[in-house]
Amino acid sequence: MAEKVGVIFLILLFINIFRDSHSFLDVEELRSIQYSLDLINRPVIKSQEELDNILILSSKHGQQYQCNLPQREVEMQKEEEKLATEIGISELLKPLADLACLVKNNGWWSYELCYGKHIRQYHLEGGKSVGDEVVLGVYDSEYDWNENNMSKDNLKNSKQLARYHSQLYSNGTLCDLTRKPRQAEVQFMCEEGKGDYIYRIDEPQTCTYVVIVHTMRICHHPYLKPPQKAKPLAVVCNPVLSQEQYEQYLAAEEGKSLASLRKYRIISYVL
Repeated sequence: MAEKVGVIFLILLFINIFRDSHSFLDVEELRSIQYSLDLINRPVIKSQEELDNILILSSKHGQQYQCNLPQREVEMQKEEEKLATEIGISELLKPLADLACLVKNNGWWSYELCYGKHIRQYHLEGGKSVGDEVVLGVYDSEYDWNENNMSKDNLKNSKQLARYHSQLYSNGTLCDLTRKPRQAEVQFMCEEGKGDYIYRIDEPQTCTYVVIVHTMRICHHPYLKPPQKAKPLAVVCNPVLSQEQYEQYLAAEEGKSLASLRKYRIISYVL
């Protein structure tokens, strides 16, 4: 029911905006942000100022409603995404270079990823590396979002819909089976509320690896944050009255309050 009301409201919003030549319809916002409609029975006096976050709508019976759009919440979300975009994904991940290498124990093997340096595989016994160490790759390059111009529109048709930032590590230890150097792709994915850790390591092809790292450092970036069910933003609408009507309303409410107070006193006296 709430979804249906929201759709109806957006239609009304669409019509109202196009009636007002001074307004601008942000179609992308309507697609990405959900609204809920909250009708309050307490009337207000019609605002004399033209504010961007206030719309005047009319019901089929002619009653006008003053609706306040949740402008601040939308602006804060856009500002957060804008800041993350300006900083860049590489800069968001850069602090990893100054931290300890990420390590994952996976059965017999342990794996170490030193950000921007190398990935190696080794066997641990008694807390010490035993036997040969295998280098899965040395840092080579990373996906350049600016060069590939990943706007929201062409992002929809890109393999990056997987929502990860990719680094390539190449020229690792020579593979006995392929007679080629080992190489690995590191995929950085967003995970809210978590630190940096190696989630899993796969070998889709012989001596070619995929290392998936989960981190919260990139979660604010619009390209990489996971799709979420948007929490509806409340659009609060109040009936609009003229100054004279509003004063009559206040007088009527005051009369109701006095009547209720008298009734309460009578009941209390009887008891």
